Amino acid sequence: AIGHAVINVDGCIVDFFNTHLSYEEKALRTKQFGAIRKMLDKCEHYILTADFNTQDFTEFDTLGYGALVNNTSHRYVTFPKRSSAIDNIVLSAGFKIGLTNTVANSHSDHRMLWSELKLTYTPDK
Repeated sequence: AIGHAVINVDGCIVDFFNTHLSYEEKALRTKQFGAIRKMLDKCEHYILTADFNTQDFTEFDTLGYGALVNNTSHRYVTFPKRSSAIDNIVLSAGFKIGLTNTVANSHSDHRMLWSELKLTYTPDK
């Protein structure tokens, strides 16, 4: 399952997705990444958030994204029980990543990953 919202940001359409990928096996996640890629290919600007259940950042290569917020250079532990970085924000080209951090919440076993994003796209007027 994947949630999808279409947002108008100052005249620019941004597709926002949220999902939760398999923790059971990489082969299943590979299929899930492939299905998501087909959806993202239809979008000019997108944000994809998820519990991806992987901190092997090479698995994201299938998506052909612009940037990962949680990556090898800026690693944020989002699942403290295992000190792993399995939640992420995937961005298309056209976004600039600002302040980023996690928030501990007693209602979840994960830490929420958040990031301030700036859309560098300027629509034609």
